[in-house]
Amino acid sequence: SFAPDRLLSSLAAGTGSTLGQGAPLRIAAEMSWALRRLPGCERLLEYESEANVTMPALPYVALCLYDRRRFDAELLLGALQAHPLVLTGAGLQRNPYYVPPTALAESAPEARLEAWLQAIADRQRQEAALRELESRYRIVADNTQDWEVWVGPDNSMRYVSPSSERLTGYAAEQFLEDPGLLDRIVHAEDLPAVLRHRREREAAVAASRNGEAGEIEYRIVHADGEVRWIGHVSTPVFGDDGSYLGRRDSNRDITVRKRTEEALRESEARLQISKQAAGLGIYDHDVTTGTIQWDERVRDLWGVDYDVPITYEILMAGIHPDDRALVLAAVDRAFDPAGDRHIYVEYRVINMRDQVEHWVAATGHAFFDGDRPVRLVGTVQDITIRRAAEQALRESEQRYRSLFTEMMTGFALHEMIWDADGKPVDYRCIDINPAFERMTGLARDAAIGKTARELLPNLEEHWIETYGRVAATGVPIHFENYARDLGRHFEVVAYSPKRGQFAVTFSDVTDRRLAADTLRALAESAPGSGDSVAFYRSLVQHLATALRVRWAFIAESLGPEVGRVRMLGFWEDGHFVGPFECDLPGLPSDEVFRTGPRNFPRELSTLFPGVPWFEERRVEGYLGVPLLDAQGATIGLLAIMDDHPLEIPESGKALLTAFAGRASAELIRARAEKALAASERKYRQIVELVPQGFWAVDANSVTTFVNETAARMLGYTVDELVGKPASPFRGPSDRGRFEDAIRRRRNGIAESYELDLVRKDGTLVPVRASASPVLDESGAYAGVVALIEDLTEQRRLERERQDLEQRLYQSQKMEAIG
Repeated sequence: SFAPDRLLSSLAAGTGSTLGQGAPLRIAAEMSWALRRLPGCERLLEYESEANVTMPALPYVALCLYDRRRFDAELLLGALQAHPLVLTGAGLQRNPYYVPPTALAESAPEARLEAWLQAIADRQRQEAALRELESRYRIVADNTQDWEVWVGPDNSMRYVSPSSERLTGYAAEQFLEDPGLLDRIVHAEDLPAVLRHRREREAAVAASRNGEAGEIEYRIVHADGEVRWIGHVSTPVFGDDGSYLGRRDSNRDITVRKRTEEALRESEARLQISKQAAGLGIYDHDVTTGTIQWDERVRDLWGVDYDVPITYEILMAGIHPDDRALVLAAVDRAFDPAGDRHIYVEYRVINMRDQVEHWVAATGHAFFDGDRPVRLVGTVQDITIRRAAEQALRESEQRYRSLFTEMMTGFALHEMIWDADGKPVDYRCIDINPAFERMTGLARDAAIGKTARELLPNLEEHWIETYGRVAATGVPIHFENYARDLGRHFEVVAYSPKRGQFAVTFSDVTDRRLAADTLRALAESAPGSGDSVAFYRSLVQHLATALRVRWAFIAESLGPEVGRVRMLGFWEDGHFVGPFECDLPGLPSDEVFRTGPRNFPRELSTLFPGVPWFEERRVEGYLGVPLLDAQGATIGLLAIMDDHPLEIPESGKALLTAFAGRASAELIRARAEKALAASERKYRQIVELVPQGFWAVDANSVTTFVNETAARMLGYTVDELVGKPASPFRGPSDRGRFEDAIRRRRNGIAESYELDLVRKDGTLVPVRASASPVLDESGAYAGVVALIEDLTEQRRLERERQDLEQRLYQSQKMEAIG
């Protein structure tokens, strides 16, 4: 027989024992036993009601399983009233027909009726709240740039925003009529991840009523076949009572961002290659926080592992003690608000791993908050080879001669102005936010009520045409463009809140564009194969393109007293000009040579009258920086000009400084190579004219130079001897003494001695060698140079002398005998 009290007591005892052991507990009761009509089964609903009083307070889940095919409807309706939750094919839901245990126990129809009516009223309120929520959502979603989708709790598609057509090429109605289209437009490679993401979100909602949003990025195939990237955010929505109302899916076109990121990655890869080839590294010092960021190249120069935080102590420890004061003085000059805020200094770095000394050239630009320096950004280039070339020049001469108000995005609301034919001719500012003021430099009080042409006299016509279409058609747009009057790049989203008006949200992406252009320019303009002309041309072309100016040029001084320069690279309106020379007096470049960086933002022809070139081309603005050598002397300049006011932001000036540093390094390198080549030609001619042979070897006794006399002496050409070890050319009797001779040279001993050398035909030639050790600037052994005199004729004459003496002796001896 069935006794509700007995069964409840057994359940309490069994669950208490299990829970006491710390084990998790779930109960599933299969209720088909009640169909056997055991005595007491008529009390089944009494049992269900009593169980519902005690079980909710216990830490476990109980599930009663009723088979609809076997139980009659009346009993199922009664059981339904006793359970607060119901699990059906649609999932786990709150039971709208649930009657609390107290009302059910009273068995009063009025109480049960009141409970049902209350449940119906609650459901009606939930549905009304859902309709109101959907209505509010539809108003917002219809006017957003994102593609919005509302999915009901039964996974049916309730709403698709009009933006779907802009993002996918398919109208909202097509998705509502064919929900499967939502999956079919997903790129085949990304579809498994999208479906998995959706299942995980549905499982999270079902298991824990989790209200957190889930995000994923994937590709779709537009109706026209173009592949686009989508940023997808899925947010579950719940009612006030915790009931699940559905989910909101927001989709944003992030194709431009993805392509920009990919282009930046490719640019960075090219920059890495160029940096490695040029020995170039980048540093970033946040003065306010004291943090220092180094890229891999700078870390390699200092010998610091990649996981070690960079500190001021590490920076100074790597700088040669004799150069630290020089570096600090250069930084102090850059941090002087009255100065040019630029830094260029060459100094030595001692690698902490291998203690190898490197020469580096550091360039940089200091950024200020008012008069307080807050950041120093620049490059460090390994110039050890260049310094070695300069040192080689010195050694050569020595050797051979001794949201609206808080949002970061700018916002502005305008009304269009039309002519009589309905053509947009201007627009008037209605409202702007502080970010708009910061980005454009236009004050709110001065801008509101003014037209665009009043605020920006040189505003390009396409802005008015573009915004006119938005205000007239209501079709939103998203694009990037360059505002020439402001000298800024903007990412723009424009939409029409009402006919005749348009609102604009935009972000200033100038720094991002300049950073990308800088990376690309430095990568693409890195000098190769010593072609300085191509390098200079590439540099000015990239500089003019990045800063959107008509003219850019690099010039080399023809001498400190000459007052004349040679144009190494001159870019004008999309093509190269020159090379040519010009005089400096009366030009802004003359002031750059005399006083340092100069900026003349506007009215250049007024400031420098009588220059026909300026007047003919209506040059308006000029900005120039000097190119400095290692001693800080001006050896050239890098400048830009434009026919519009030249208001260059700090980021643009930093770009110009970085380019100037690269140009200076290349000009210094080219001059050093030219001087070294001239010196070597001069002293090579001297060596070739001496009657003795000349032979030079390096620290490994490998031949680095011989003159024609020495080569002819052994029957070889010069090319056959250079690069060959010296020891095999010694005669058999002298080879054993070779190591001893080298050891004496390493000890700094110079001496003359005679030995036999092996000619190409195997014969021996006697010579006298005057050998001297060669030391580098640190005093270390670097090789040997020797003058070689052919003793063949001297030995022949000596033999003849000895022969004559012998015959004379024999003659005198015979006379004495006879």
